[in-house]
Amino acid sequence: FVSLQVGDDGKSPGVDHLVDLIHRRINEASGPYQMFETLGDTAVFERDASTGAWQARFFEEVPLEHWDERYREHPRLTWVFKYNHNFYGPKVLSGSRVGSTS
Repeated sequence: FVSLQVGDDGKSPGVDHLVDLIHRRINEASGPYQMFETLGDTAVFERDASTGAWQARFFEEVPLEHWDERYREHPRLTWVFKYNHNFYGPKVLSGSRVGSTS
């Protein structure tokens, strides 16, 4: 996992780094792409009891069902790939689809 400390101003350097990390993962991650709606990346936010500063721990390719149960009480940000609810069956591979080679 990647640990990110958020500054007193609420954003630098941690938030910018977190945004860059999520952006990179959306563009390059294979696990969430291949196992859509099952694997995802997530950031869990926690406040340091002694300093009051927020910290984010970023985890890649976690099984979402178990993750949500484990971190239900923590603020978190999760991204996954999800297909449209009509994206299934024979019509998905039909010749009328963009990119088909019929």
